[in-house]
Amino acid sequence: MIIFGLPISDWASLVAVLGSALTVAFYLFRAIVVNPINQRNAALQASISSLTMELKRMREDTAQTHEDFKTKLHEHDVELAKHDVEINELKGLQQ
Repeated sequence: MIIFGLPISDWASLVAVLGSALTVAFYLFRAIVVNPINQRNAALQASISSLTMELKRMREDTAQTHEDFKTKLHEHDVELAKHDVEINELKGLQQ
């Protein structure tokens, strides 16, 4: 059987050669382009995860520091109020 002037065996050989060439081309594309991009993407994802954890830890530290300052400020306010009372009592005693 002849199709477009070539026997069917030649067409089968042509399809096999083209299929093999496309397979090699796709393999090389994957090896040269896709795999390095995937590796860089994985490294980037690891860096982002690390930065996310660091940011979370920093926020927790900041929140704790804020609470510590808030407690100290409250203690100082109480001490100032006591001092005001003592000053007013001393002023009352002087007069």
